[in-house]
Amino acid sequence: NAWAFYDWANSVYPLVIGTAVFPIYYGTLFVDSDYIEIFGFNYKNTALIQHVTTIVFLFLAFLVPLMSGIADFLGNKKSFMKLFVYLGSLSCMGLYFFDLENIYLGLLFYFLALFSFWASLVFYNSYLPDIANPTEQDNVSALGFSYGYVGSVILLLFNLFMINFPASFGFEDSNQGSVEAMKVSFLTVGFWWIFFSQYTFHYLPSLKNLPRGGLIHRLDKDTSGLLVVAKNDAAHAGLAKQFAHHAIERMYRAVVWGSPTPATGMRRAA
Repeated sequence: NAWAFYDWANSVYPLVIGTAVFPIYYGTLFVDSDYIEIFGFNYKNTALIQHVTTIVFLFLAFLVPLMSGIADFLGNKKSFMKLFVYLGSLSCMGLYFFDLENIYLGLLFYFLALFSFWASLVFYNSYLPDIANPTEQDNVSALGFSYGYVGSVILLLFNLFMINFPASFGFEDSNQGSVEAMKVSFLTVGFWWIFFSQYTFHYLPSLKNLPRGGLIHRLDKDTSGLLVVAKNDAAHAGLAKQFAHHAIERMYRAVVWGSPTPATGMRRAA
């Protein structure tokens, strides 16, 4: 449950920011012209955000295998996951300041939020073979999807109500009040992500202090009490490679083909 509950925490980012609210807010910034000068180049607004998104996935393609290798070697992938959760959630909050006057800072927050979301999923998904048997992984993964869809829809509905009825939340009853409510929705995403992740962090095992001979795969009860079933390092390395390959493949499809990806992120192939 603790592993699956992270989907409840992080799925608000792709639904609220990536799909529903931020694209509309971004469009409201370009009233007089659809073009803006960035680093000496005259960008159309849609091209600008697409180029930044592409750069994010290029960084992910090169850095994620390196970071996952370091995390496996040091046995501290939980620390990497925490790093990207905190960085991503704080960057979501930073999107509150995204406007044309602070365009460079805003694009930086957009970059960090998107990068951190996908990077945290890599380390999150790598936990699945550690906490569930192969025969259980489909059910555990499906539980995560269900948590993610329910949690993200709850926050989305709240934010949509706030945007459509800004006066009920203390904003002006105007278009400007709705825009301000959109900015506040970015704060709610960051807070939701960082707050509900604490349950996952509390219960996910730390693998740093395990013996070099093996990795805890699951705990079972038998007639003699608690049985610890250990998987050897070679087997775990193979699973880690499988998850990393699947993650990079999904990110590549999202950028090159524009194929839809589930709101809760990447998963092991069924």
